[in-house]
Amino acid sequence: NENYLLRPEISSLENSSFGTDIRLSSTTGIYYYYFAQKLDTLYVRSALPYNITLASALKANMNFLYPVGTIVLIMMILIYIISERLSASVTHTQSTLKRQLTQNISHELKTPVAAILGYTESLMQNKDIDNEKKDQFIEKTYRQTKRLSALLNDISTLNKLDENKKLYEKESTDLVGIIYDVISDTAEAAQKRNVTIEKILPPDIILSGNKSLLYSIFRNLVDNAIAYAGEGVTVKIAMTHSDPTYYYFSVQDNGCGIEEKHLPRLFERFYRIDKGRSRKMGGTGLGLSIVKNAILFHRGNIQVRNIPTGGLEFLFSIHK
Repeated sequence: NENYLLRPEISSLENSSFGTDIRLSSTTGIYYYYFAQKLDTLYVRSALPYNITLASALKANMNFLYPVGTIVLIMMILIYIISERLSASVTHTQSTLKRQLTQNISHELKTPVAAILGYTESLMQNKDIDNEKKDQFIEKTYRQTKRLSALLNDISTLNKLDENKKLYEKESTDLVGIIYDVISDTAEAAQKRNVTIEKILPPDIILSGNKSLLYSIFRNLVDNAIAYAGEGVTVKIAMTHSDPTYYYFSVQDNGCGIEEKHLPRLFERFYRIDKGRSRKMGGTGLGLSIVKNAILFHRGNIQVRNIPTGGLEFLFSIHK
């Protein structure tokens, strides 16, 4: 819209990474604070009613509000892009499933977005907030932003696996190195919950695969065990056997297991056994769905079962 390009907050983007302006709206008859940012070929513009509270807050917390505002704007753009992709190429028979998925995504996004807005609003409305409380709000906002980013990344991964598998290239890969990376990257979280990770692997496991997806398979399974199996458990990663076509793996723990009624739905997107605990642990509700789709991408299969002596075991194959 040519009219919008002439607005001060937009025109000032030629010399700055963001633009702002305060002016009277001819539509509502009240003053607004306008904030604009350019991302690639898109202009993103937001407005807030301008009053004494907002004016004071902007002066007191501008160094914080600019990055937070940028983060929220970027997230909103990503949400829009992903939603558009999810809506593309929808057949009549797929429409119900797509609609349900979109509703689930919207529901999952509400919690971190609401938290980010809530903490930001608190900072804006309390100009005399002490530094300790301010740091707490910034830290909480950062955690929710990381959660939102993880959720968007997981949605993007599943979307690409659903609609354009060619985006994932295969190459000759040593899976043992990837598994060792997973163990190293989860060591801190495992230590906090007193979880021991054991491995039973040959010196090398060479296959044709996508390194990113193979990492996601083992990372999500290990993260899942660390988060939900219980403190002080042992997680065991093993290659159980192989044949001329497939490698066969087991990832198991000796923890609490889950009720049998949940097993058939464990790989569904956004399915949670304990919704409150899952969100508290930072899960996106998409990890096991990514595992299943990444294994299918590698022409394998996966199943899950409770171990009679206690714990959960994932058994899966990956094509060589």
